[in-house]
Amino acid sequence: MVALLEGASKRFFTDFLQDLPTPGTGGPTFDTTVSSNITGLVGKTVKLTCRVKNLGNRTVSWVRHRDIHLLTVGRYTYTSDQRFEAMHSPHAEDWTLRIRYAQRKDSGTYECQISTTPPIGHSVYLNIV
Repeated sequence: MVALLEGASKRFFTDFLQDLPTPGTGGPTFDTTVSSNITGLVGKTVKLTCRVKNLGNRTVSWVRHRDIHLLTVGRYTYTSDQRFEAMHSPHAEDWTLRIRYAQRKDSGTYECQISTTPPIGHSVYLNIV
């Protein structure tokens, strides 16, 4: 019976847990020293930046919380609102969401997500004044 349980435990580990990022083991992590509270001016351009260490072959996306709208995936922008743009330089750790002509309604929480299983996220709060 013990051998059967050990086998089940090993299968659980290999099937599920090995995909979870573990801090300090080389999996992707967020650099939390980058500001997560941004203030911008109405009508101006604002940039939300997310710095990711050890991304590997994962993808970074930006999601707007108020409507759960997927804004960007990698360097591609997935919104019809032309004010939003994904910005990233190859081999750089910074993933930026640029918002041109910021409006008060743009205020709120945005999440930078890494495509791990399950996804991990880092929230950035934007206040437009």
